[in-house]
Amino acid sequence: MDRFATTQSSQGGRSAGCASASVCLQFFKKVTSMNELLIRQGSMAVKWTKALSSACAISVALCIGAPASLHAQTAPTLASGALAFGTVGLPFDASITIGGTPAPSSVSASGLPPNITMTHNGFGSVRFAGTPTAARTYSIALTASSSAGSTTLNVPLTIIRPEAASAIAAGGTHSCAVVDGGVQCWGNAGRGQLGNGSLTPPILVPVQAIAAGSGVTAVAGGGFHTCAIIAGGLKCWGYNVNGQLGDGTTTQRNTPVDVFPAGSQVTAVAAGEFHTCAVVAGGVKCWGNNGSGRLGDGSTTQRTSPVDVIAAGSSATAVSAGLDFSCAIVNSGVKCWGSNGFRQISTTSISSSSAPIDRFVSGSGYSAITSAVGGRHSCAINNGGLTCWGNNTSGQLGIAGSSVNEHSPYGASAGVSAVATGYFHSCAVVNQSTFCWGANNDGELGFGADGNKSAPTPATQAPPNVSALAAGQDHSCALVAGVVRCWGASSLGALGTARSTSAPSPLHVIANAASPARVSVSYLNSCMQRNGGVQCWGTNFWGQLGVGDSLTRALPTTVFAAGSGVTSFSAGVEHSCAVINGGVQCWGKNVGGSFGFTSSGSMQLTPASVLPSGSGATEVSAGAANRCAVVSGGLTCWGLNDVGQLGNGGTSTAPNGLFSVFPAGGNVSSVSVFGDNGVSAGGAHVCAIVADGAQCWGSNNSGKLGNGSTNNSALPVAAIAAGSSATAVSAAAQHTCAVVSGGVQCWGANNGRLGNGSAAGSLLPVSAMPAGVGVTVVAASNSHTCAVANGGLYCWGDNSAGQLGLGAVSSTPALTPVLVLPEGSGVTDVSAGPFHTCAAVNGGVQCWGESSTLHVLGHREIAAPMGALDVPLFKAHLDIDASGGTNAYSATTDGLLIQRFLGNPSAEPMQNAALNPVAERTHPQLIHRQLASLHPLLDVDGNGQRTAQNDGLLVIRFLLGFRGTALTSSALSTSPPATRTDTQIESYLTGLLPP
Repeated sequence: MDRFATTQSSQGGRSAGCASASVCLQFFKKVTSMNELLIRQGSMAVKWTKALSSACAISVALCIGAPASLHAQTAPTLASGALAFGTVGLPFDASITIGGTPAPSSVSASGLPPNITMTHNGFGSVRFAGTPTAARTYSIALTASSSAGSTTLNVPLTIIRPEAASAIAAGGTHSCAVVDGGVQCWGNAGRGQLGNGSLTPPILVPVQAIAAGSGVTAVAGGGFHTCAIIAGGLKCWGYNVNGQLGDGTTTQRNTPVDVFPAGSQVTAVAAGEFHTCAVVAGGVKCWGNNGSGRLGDGSTTQRTSPVDVIAAGSSATAVSAGLDFSCAIVNSGVKCWGSNGFRQISTTSISSSSAPIDRFVSGSGYSAITSAVGGRHSCAINNGGLTCWGNNTSGQLGIAGSSVNEHSPYGASAGVSAVATGYFHSCAVVNQSTFCWGANNDGELGFGADGNKSAPTPATQAPPNVSALAAGQDHSCALVAGVVRCWGASSLGALGTARSTSAPSPLHVIANAASPARVSVSYLNSCMQRNGGVQCWGTNFWGQLGVGDSLTRALPTTVFAAGSGVTSFSAGVEHSCAVINGGVQCWGKNVGGSFGFTSSGSMQLTPASVLPSGSGATEVSAGAANRCAVVSGGLTCWGLNDVGQLGNGGTSTAPNGLFSVFPAGGNVSSVSVFGDNGVSAGGAHVCAIVADGAQCWGSNNSGKLGNGSTNNSALPVAAIAAGSSATAVSAAAQHTCAVVSGGVQCWGANNGRLGNGSAAGSLLPVSAMPAGVGVTVVAASNSHTCAVANGGLYCWGDNSAGQLGLGAVSSTPALTPVLVLPEGSGVTDVSAGPFHTCAAVNGGVQCWGESSTLHVLGHREIAAPMGALDVPLFKAHLDIDASGGTNAYSATTDGLLIQRFLGNPSAEPMQNAALNPVAERTHPQLIHRQLASLHPLLDVDGNGQRTAQNDGLLVIRFLLGFRGTALTSSALSTSPPATRTDTQIESYLTGLLPP
């Protein structure tokens, strides 16, 4: 290698030797095209020495110059370091490319996800394949070696779970679910039992009690309190008049408090009406009200802290708590203690016991137990069968034709996999079907009508394939593939379905969720970031969508595929930027040299690097002609500086294009840049969260820097004092807003944008939403402001284009925050353009406001939230064309589309003459994607296949109103044979109706 370079230099150029090079040149071209051969046989220098004579090599080198690859070797590098996310239980197969010269001869890996293997093809390709079994983000370390050296490369791979909810619980008049390792609750909030700090009953949709990712594994609902197991510890919240929270007090707690720290070996918990019990290290502890000896510690003394009932190491595995008694499974037998007026703890007498006594002896085969929170009966699974005992006044023991209290336990059917007891009713999953019995005043038995049942009755309206059940006072819930469905009474919101009326049929509560999405919009386009990728739609005159051309997109288009490592994204008016693997990339129109890498005015159609990977960048924000990025706790800005927006004390641009406003380690956590986009004059300014306060600089028209003046500042000035618990900031044309202590403060021009009830502007921060209300995100635009609080969305300001999402346009601005999407709706992010808004909701994106020809909504012009394509907001149900209302499902539209799809899933479009006149979903890709989301569930007859002649026909008949044999006659598959009965098929399809 060195010989080639030295010889060329000594001859002084390319002229010498060209005459003798003609023959050699042809062989040179042939050999240089044989990269695989060269790599396999060693270094290129050695191969060239063998392939060509010295004279020939020198001749060619002098004539055309040795190839660049012959002058130097380069160590292995990550040429493509992104892996699309995988899903637990689903096959995963993806490859990356490792660059360098020569290509790596060996690659080894550590940190692989369980059940994923890596193979190296001997060159630059590395393949990862397998079926993941555990969900989290893995940092895979690859050690790649070649003759140029050895390099360790880090490749992230995120594995997600296919389901959202993993466990459920029902209290007296509230319900909870474990969702992505956190807890969501809904219903009666009057005693703080929802855990989100609210005391306003009822809350009709889920709100966050414990943040996702906290490691919650189980939850239990009591009469007016709730407990959750977290990493082997226990937290409780709610009513505490009897010490049932176990924190040593009788003080009500509206948010979770510790009972046992993490690592305490808590494996099960049960919450009764006014007491609580838990399995800890194989023993049982209880606390709270001790009337009738329900705590089992040999006394009737109230306890505000846990006391021992069954010693640690006693092989206790499960516990239950009723109104005034408790039971536990110990060594597969059952022990109970407390009140016995209905023989709920013993058959030998009706006397209470303040110490555990055997209900069923050790070794009896019991594995699960449940007692009614506010009732006096229990049910337990015994070797696949079901045993119930105690109070039977409403038939809750399941004895046909009897309401007599049972002194002896009653044995129900076999094949039981789950059981739940309400105050006066019970439900069980038996051979994959749900049965309920007992009181049914509000439809809690789930068979579509009222009326008590003293024998197990098929809950025909319950969904199929239930994995868990929960029952409250007079409502029931089921868990199916991560989706929670509830039915029964909802006067206090216990169903979690945004309704306060009873429902005899199950209603959808929590959707199957993907990773949370983030959104970023500008005047001309909209983008969403999810699972490490980015999609954009809207105007693309300057290549601001980053897709390689300047064509406008009416529907979302991929800029970075999922798994590309994008952690922050900002859509500008004419260009955009993203943080990828710790670096920054930008694209679009380079106004004022704002990219930092090309001349002003140039156009970049695809992403290009501003800061290299590994620079420590965590967030980026875009103005019209300038950008800022948070880098290792500092702040770097670049672009125009005409009003001091670089923060460097003057109005000159930075000599090298990039200026450090705050050095690394400067406690900067977030940044927001506004640049005048021609829609509303304002001038550029920047605000950043620094040391838990907000500092701003640049243009100060209308007082948007928040320091009490209207003078521009080329240096940062304080708007919110350091240490004020400021967590986020958003800069707009004439005002700025910040999240401070869970509330919102705004400053600058007003006309409703400040949200303080006045139209007058303010040079200093004023309160739009008070501290402590749970705000996590704020988005300020030229005309309005929005904020995310407790999974809901509030907006205020101008609504002339429907940008507030209230269902209609209005010439009168909203001077205070207005609820757009209820708290608990799953809103995680919001971004506002001058005349439209987009929000991330349950892993998807919804947009509303003015669209016209700019396509910023991803669909059409609307005045209320609506989903955009592939974001995804597609829910698996039969309303394919999204006609909704009384037109929600039709055999001649939705049924026909489904049958066509089953006949040829790859065909597109397929909606000709098959759309309802009021359909909201009309674009071929939208239709096809909705069908694709439904496809896994279209095995209607349960034979493992999905066909038009069987499953498609069943759907059409069902939508036409056929039931029983009329539904299934000659429509069930015989090869393979159908496994579902008429009733089961009806129940299954009912579960796919729009919620």
